[in-house]
Amino acid sequence: HDEDILQIMSNKDSSNDFNSLKKICQEKFLIGTPKQIKKKIDDYINLGIKHFMLWFMDYPDQKGIRLFAKEVKSKYK
Repeated sequence: HDEDILQIMSNKDSSNDFNSLKKICQEKFLIGTPKQIKKKIDDYINLGIKHFMLWFMDYPDQKGIRLFAKEVKSKYK
């Protein structure tokens, strides 16, 4: 549950194009372990952001959204 999608992807391809895409994804999206996601959300909350629109990359599988609900969302009101 703690292995993030970027780690999985990096194990499959180490090209420069992939590394550029990986950096962009890390900067722009909430991708990572539950602990990493919580940290990113906390950073946004500290900037005054109160609403988030989430898209789970594993849709229609519900593994990602269930993990988020259990490990991340449950830490907030």
